[in-house]
Amino acid sequence: MRILVVDDEPDVRDVIRRLLLPHAERIDVADSAEAAGALTLQDYDVMLVDIILPGLDGATFIRRLGERGVRARIVAMSGGGPGCSGLQALASAEALGADAILFKPFGVERLLDAVLEGTPTAV
Repeated sequence: MRILVVDDEPDVRDVIRRLLLPHAERIDVADSAEAAGALTLQDYDVMLVDIILPGLDGATFIRRLGERGVRARIVAMSGGGPGCSGLQALASAEALGADAILFKPFGVERLLDAVLEGTPTAV
């Protein structure tokens, strides 16, 4: 599985990357939607996207992924921010096509459930 993590907080990107590493063939990280948009987005099976980002916000990024026909599983993440609760941010992401939502802070089990849902398990 190829995973992209888009979050402006370095510690969050690093923790998610380390937790998902045993389940992934490749994990790339981006600190903004603009940086993520410069990648070949068709290469990913799963994208974890923070909704509250500087510059282009995660909800707009998710909408653009849909417009571009990107078929990756989208997991939206948020703990909220100035003027926007995490629940509001995640509701907008879900309306735009996110496959799963994670309210920050989230636990390891919830992260794995959101990312691995629908993927074949090894026997």
